[in-house]
Amino acid sequence: MLLDSFFTIVECDSSSNGLAFYSITIDQGHDIYKGHFPGFPVTPGVVEIEIVKELMECHLNQKISLSKIYNCKFINILNPEETDSIEVKIEFRSFEPVITIVADIYNSSRKFLNLKADFELIS
Repeated sequence: MLLDSFFTIVECDSSSNGLAFYSITIDQGHDIYKGHFPGFPVTPGVVEIEIVKELMECHLNQKISLSKIYNCKFINILNPEETDSIEVKIEFRSFEPVITIVADIYNSSRKFLNLKADFELIS
């Protein structure tokens, strides 16, 4: 949904031991920022969660659905004019059909999101 339109994967380092790192870029000109907010673009929190979900789908090569959020903290504003390149770290445990993840979105100087959630595999 957002992959290759709102964000692009620049680099991926994932392993089978339950850890994945992604470097991604954000499209500063995306339509999302026309309404959120003109003159001061802010990446909506739901979009940050969707980024994590779509990266997990890439890793698993399977569709998933958010089922439960244990903890979700938006620590800093993700303004694409200030930060258009970010890192995403995802730790996960697979207990099919539920996958529990802990994810961080950050750059070299700030953390933007910390998320602990469950996702369910969609067959």
